[in-house]
Amino acid sequence: MRIPFPIEIPIVPALLFFVAFATVQILEGTDPLFALYMLIAQIFGILAFNALGGMSHVSGSICLLSLLQNVTVPEIAHALVLQSGDYYLPSSLKTAAVIMAFYLCVYLAARFAMTFSYSEPIFDRIPFASEELRVLIWVAPILNCLFLVWYISAHGVVEDGSLLAIVQRFAHLLNPLSVILATYLILRRTGGKLGIDFTVALMVVSAILPGILTASKEGMLLPIFCWLMVNAAYGHRFTKAQILGLTGFVAFFVLVIYPYSQFARVSVRTSVSLTDKVNAIENYAKNPAAYAPTEARLEKIQPEFGSSVFGNSIVARYSLLFTEAEVIDFDRTGEFTGIGPYIPVFYGVIPHFLWQNHPVMISGNEIAHKAGFGPGPSDYTTGITIGAPALFFDVSGWPGLFILAVPEYALFFFITRCLVGKASQSIWCLVLIGMTANDAGDVGPGEIFGNLLNIGYLFFLIIVVLKIFSWSASAFLPKKMA
Repeated sequence: MRIPFPIEIPIVPALLFFVAFATVQILEGTDPLFALYMLIAQIFGILAFNALGGMSHVSGSICLLSLLQNVTVPEIAHALVLQSGDYYLPSSLKTAAVIMAFYLCVYLAARFAMTFSYSEPIFDRIPFASEELRVLIWVAPILNCLFLVWYISAHGVVEDGSLLAIVQRFAHLLNPLSVILATYLILRRTGGKLGIDFTVALMVVSAILPGILTASKEGMLLPIFCWLMVNAAYGHRFTKAQILGLTGFVAFFVLVIYPYSQFARVSVRTSVSLTDKVNAIENYAKNPAAYAPTEARLEKIQPEFGSSVFGNSIVARYSLLFTEAEVIDFDRTGEFTGIGPYIPVFYGVIPHFLWQNHPVMISGNEIAHKAGFGPGPSDYTTGITIGAPALFFDVSGWPGLFILAVPEYALFFFITRCLVGKASQSIWCLVLIGMTANDAGDVGPGEIFGNLLNIGYLFFLIIVVLKIFSWSASAFLPKKMA
């Protein structure tokens, strides 16, 4: 069995499916206009995905993963538990209209970006020996583990402009890097017949470990996603035993890991030392029921699906429909965020050690506080994920959505296509997909440029480190090109 890695979604079958799905939604009580807007959003998202070459390129993957989080997953989940598609959504029709307009903007940006002809991508022009990639495979998790120990020893306090702050900026990108490269090398060496060996398994485990110690869903799930993605991209056929193992992991993640990341994160993250964190994890493992909130509390913190099976599940976590509806509903007051709070993203070009304590871009937490939902009154640290359609709309309403979304996404699509080639030809394309996958649905006006800056800095460091290694060790390492 192969995992699908689509480069195109046939538009006619997709249209027929979503028309039938909209009919089911209406029968379940969804406002017909809401169902129509969301159907159109789905179609524009698929058209943009197809125009960009599907999952064969990072720009196409961003479209698909964004569409899944903002439209497809929440709507299908509501239908499965017999809820209307606009269940518990404030300003539901306006939210659906904003989402529809957003994916129209993404489609227009995709069509514009594809009017250019692209020469050989920049990163693909730089040859890397297999030995260089193997060095990076081992260096990346070692650096990440050292950062984690350093971070814990500093009691989670990162001084702005310090070396620890510099490392923190890139540490979370190292885990998918090592898993993707290790999987790529074993697939290339075996002609796609073997998708995992001892090195790959070790990289996956080492990449998950920081997520466990910080109770991070992203940290625990992203390494598995990256491993599956590379296997899918290179057509690896999974055995029945592997399929059974993957099914078991999915069940384990839904039943054990996700509740742990939700309910134990406060005790784990507030633990000062490594020993305290291990003790916190052990205490949760012994009695997880003691950490679970009451049903009334669940209704308050996860109202989107109510008390249904999806009420406090991984589906609720990766659905962005409710948070963007809250923001769009608040924006009826006319208190838009404006473009000013996003300008500091460009200050990231200047290293923090040269400009300490410079202004930072507005966060999802701050926008949630402004809109009156999410964390407690004094909680300004918990990450709140808000869908990209609402973030663009929140700048200045409809003008902000159309004036900003089209050129920003067009620029993002253009730059990523200049940097890396197709997934079948460039391992760096898969690296970029892995680095941007978790944030695809909430790439707002500032995050687009933040992602580009981080990608540029990381690849610059990779090239410098690997080429210095290569030049210094050229007398001992054979030159077998990747």
